[in-house]
Amino acid sequence: MADITGDDWGEIHAKAWRDPDFKRLLETDPTAAIRLYGNGCKPPKVFDRIVFVRPKPDIDDKFLPFVNPFPPSCC
Repeated sequence: MADITGDDWGEIHAKAWRDPDFKRLLETDPTAAIRLYGNGCKPPKVFDRIVFVRPKPDIDDKFLPFVNPFPPSCC
């Protein structure tokens, strides 16, 4: 498994904005959400805090992966 890249984080946030169930999982069990995301990624650690996914920006969905290519601020 590979470490999570900035591109992966962008895709993870975009998936959370598009998929309410994934967003709930990311906010409540980020380690499980990263495993579910897949793409050959491994969680960088076991998260000890929840993730807060900010509201979806008002832009075309195709640009969502480029909005937040960083790990959540809690992590």
